Amino acid sequence: MRPTLAIAVMLVTVVMCAAAVAPSPAPAPMQVKALAKNIDELIEWIYKGAKQLPKAQADEVVDVLRRYGAKGDDIAPEVASILRRDLNSAAQGVLDADLLRLMSRAPTVREGAWALALKAKVREPGARLTQLAADLGTEAPTAMGRMAALMDTQDCAVLMRGLSPRMLSRSQVEQIVAGLKRAELSPTAQGEVFESVARAQLSGGALKARSGLKEGSRVIVGKHNSKHGIDGIGVGPDGKPVIFEFSMYDKKALGPDTDGLVQLSPEWVADRWSKMVAAATPARLDELRAMGVDPKWLNPVAAADAGSWARKLVVAHDSALTDTNRLAAKLGPDDLMVLGGK
Repeated sequence: MRPTLAIAVMLVTVVMCAAAVAPSPAPAPMQVKALAKNIDELIEWIYKGAKQLPKAQADEVVDVLRRYGAKGDDIAPEVASILRRDLNSAAQGVLDADLLRLMSRAPTVREGAWALALKAKVREPGARLTQLAADLGTEAPTAMGRMAALMDTQDCAVLMRGLSPRMLSRSQVEQIVAGLKRAELSPTAQGEVFESVARAQLSGGALKARSGLKEGSRVIVGKHNSKHGIDGIGVGPDGKPVIFEFSMYDKKALGPDTDGLVQLSPEWVADRWSKMVAAATPARLDELRAMGVDPKWLNPVAAADAGSWARKLVVAHDSALTDTNRLAAKLGPDDLMVLGGK
């Protein structure tokens, strides 16, 4: 090889080797998007002003706030004020993203929901309180505040358990009923809270052997307007709806409703179901399909159709499980159930 050619080859080799080992340019620093104003100011206060808040709890709250604000959402200024007022007395784990969202978006239930969370002292209550507020509707602002004020700490904790998939005992069901009575809620509000607990319990698999529900089914409310309809709707393995009537009263009587139809009878169920599907939004019908309800039932039905569906009376006291109720609604012996395990 001629000297000039050899030198050229060596130069090329040196350049290539240098390129292979040269360090890559340092990556540009990650741009961290600033959180929304109220969250930023609250985080600063937590680390500088909340002197009595343990570090582990402060870090946990800040993590919740940062995750909540990661997509640009902010908390209401009133929520920031409430947290400044009460965080030092809150149990660890009480604040979660769902609770922040409920308090920021539903100002009428803000104080009641927060007071219930503080009193119950359970971790991550937000989703349960959000569902309870939705189930209570216009009763929520008054009812949630009264429960927090007049039910004791243990009652509130058991209520929060009942609104989760964790199964209640029968004595805990009775404890919730007694607590609701002490809170002096309106009869409508008491019924709505008990129904919310019953739907959550059945959705979590309580009394699965007798509920008629398919594996993994959940129970939803079946109202056709703001006040009237079916207490609970699930779905059986065959795609047929499973209909529930709930009662917290120890002397529940399945008698004629305002229109003369006996509650939970095939005629009553057909009437309520037909009204519900007629008034249902496309999203509601999609929800029923997603649960597994056979599409052929998403139409008005006759009493003969409803008579072939599982229909269940679920109560808080076994004194309501009478043959009179069973015969009045044409139910079978396994269709009357007490909520809660042994």
